[in-house]
Amino acid sequence: MLNALHAKAVELLYPYPLVYKPLRSLWRVFRPEHEGDALRELAEKNSDVFFIQIGANDGVRNDFLREYVLKNGWRGILVEPIPYLFEQLRANYSGVAGLIFENKAIAEQCGSMPMYRLAPDPALPPWSGGLASFDREHFFKECNFIKDPEKYLVTETIQTTTVEMLLQSHQVTGCDLIVIDTEGYDYKVLKQFDLKKLSPALVVMEHKHLSEAEKHAALEKFADAGYAVQEGPENFIARAPAKKSGFIYLGFI
Repeated sequence: MLNALHAKAVELLYPYPLVYKPLRSLWRVFRPEHEGDALRELAEKNSDVFFIQIGANDGVRNDFLREYVLKNGWRGILVEPIPYLFEQLRANYSGVAGLIFENKAIAEQCGSMPMYRLAPDPALPPWSGGLASFDREHFFKECNFIKDPEKYLVTETIQTTTVEMLLQSHQVTGCDLIVIDTEGYDYKVLKQFDLKKLSPALVVMEHKHLSEAEKHAALEKFADAGYAVQEGPENFIARAPAKKSGFIYLGFI
């Protein structure tokens, strides 16, 4: 019931960021558990975290990994497909050791694909620059807070890779943390990960943009790998059996 009310509140208030963002911050503080709790657990259990962040944006906005990268020395791979955000990402982590940057998107095959996004504009909220999708219909659905989204539409050809190729290119055979925020593409990314092989301890996957069929498929994938799943308003929080020591995170609130 609480989750349903929260989801309805998000739907109604999302077009009004001056109201939505402060209320979202209060929700994060007072809800029983959230992704920040999982990150703190990971930091307490592991002093040397290696992560993969897919959809890293600019490395600052709504990014609660940043404090752990800067303060705890977490190392990892940051993947961001949108070129101007990628350049901001690198600049925002300038001089930070242990980070690898990839200007690509995760897709079902290597190559290139058109991606739809909003052009930066003073008339738009600053956070709207992170809205992007391979799916044109989904993109315009997410832009319903804009009177004339076509006016700001940018179609950009983005280089793509698969999870398998990303891991191979950096010789990654395991990790502690994977962060994915892909605006409705989350399950398509999740299904490429071999959870049993990578052995992450925790998966936090954004589900708010997924169809019911994709949510069900994600839950089945977690169950098959032995994960216990808690459903939050926007994300699944999936914990692996105790013997596992890694962490995987998909999606920001």
